[in-house]
Amino acid sequence: MLTHLRDQRTPGIAPLCCCIFFLTSWIFAGDGQIDIRPTGTEKFTISSPGSYVLTDNVNMSVNVGYINITASDVFLDLNGHTITGNATATYGIDGAGMQRIHVSNGIIRNFASKGVVLGSYCRVRDLIIESCVDNGLETGEGSHVFRVTAVSNKGNGIKTGAHCLVESCMARSNGSKGGKAGIYAGNYCTIKDCVTNGNSNTTNNTNVDSYGIYAGAGSTIFNNTCYSNNNSTTYNGGKAYGIYVSYGSTVSNNACYQNQGTNQGTDAIGIYAASGSNVTGNTCTENTASSDGGDSIGISCGANSVIKDNTCRNNHAHGASSANAVGIAAMEGSIITGNNCTNNNGTTSSIGIRIGANGIRVENNLCSTHTDGSGTGIYLYSSLTSSSIVKNTTIGNDTGIDLGGGSNYCAENICTDGIINVGSSTLGSGNRSNIEY
Repeated sequence: MLTHLRDQRTPGIAPLCCCIFFLTSWIFAGDGQIDIRPTGTEKFTISSPGSYVLTDNVNMSVNVGYINITASDVFLDLNGHTITGNATATYGIDGAGMQRIHVSNGIIRNFASKGVVLGSYCRVRDLIIESCVDNGLETGEGSHVFRVTAVSNKGNGIKTGAHCLVESCMARSNGSKGGKAGIYAGNYCTIKDCVTNGNSNTTNNTNVDSYGIYAGAGSTIFNNTCYSNNNSTTYNGGKAYGIYVSYGSTVSNNACYQNQGTNQGTDAIGIYAASGSNVTGNTCTENTASSDGGDSIGISCGANSVIKDNTCRNNHAHGASSANAVGIAAMEGSIITGNNCTNNNGTTSSIGIRIGANGIRVENNLCSTHTDGSGTGIYLYSSLTSSSIVKNTTIGNDTGIDLGGGSNYCAENICTDGIINVGSSTLGSGNRSNIEY
């Protein structure tokens, strides 16, 4: 292949080379890279491994994608240039199924399908991908996505397969198709140091969710900021999540705030983690459900999770009816310790920590200022058993601890606001109830 490139000045060889590259201009650069010289009227196909560099901006005037990669082991440098579709052209860069593709340093915008599509074990860095009708960036498993900005794509801003690393990226105002995320990752992925905001479902469908970050099982979500991700569907149901992870994941040191469920029955949840997850050191604030039937929850976890050292405050549900606000909600076998839940207030109920199943340990938490007339610092559903409520402090709530009339253990708590519905629970030593703190 390189022999043909070096001999391109020979008149008899030039027509053959032009046919190979689909009439698009190119030249072999002195540094070993192959220059791509755009015309805007033809697709450029890369059919051999190598290093390629774009030499100018591209404005597509025909209804085709621009760069089609049909070989693995390709390095593509956009060299600071922009590839612009005409809103009916398909992909900006299509390397679907190809492995070990490296794409860097440019802008892709305004394509009728996806901005960039690659296979497995790829590396994507320093791209801006915007205003595509489907996903902005899509990669296969084992890929690394670094410093990519995805803006105003109607699908997911960034979507990866399993075992990927996504870091230092921004995803903003994506997902208007519904059921999409700013960053959507498969199982066993790591997402860190990213920002997602304004990703929103605006479809007219029932029970469609939106996500700042969505990740599959066994993932690690670390040090991200997810805010103002919205679900404004005009039909009932659906949820707006700052972060959603499947089972066995770790979610730590993230900030999730001002995520909003706008219309009837639409919930706002800062972080949801399925069973067996570890949720530690996060801050979830001002997540708001605005209409009837919409709940606001700072952190919600499935069974056998650890929820530790988080701050959940000022999460609100403003609907006129069936509007509940909860700092932390947990299920069977979970451990809830060292959290601060403050001023989570809803029209129907206001709860610091809500226990929804048996066998949960709640220890060393602070729950304060839940006041809707029936606000509760720590609340157990009716007739639950085998939970342990110890060494917590509740201040300024309508009720400090509501044991739900079941059979649980409650000891060494400081409650300025009382313990109710004791039922057959054991009140161990050291509870200080109805005292001035």
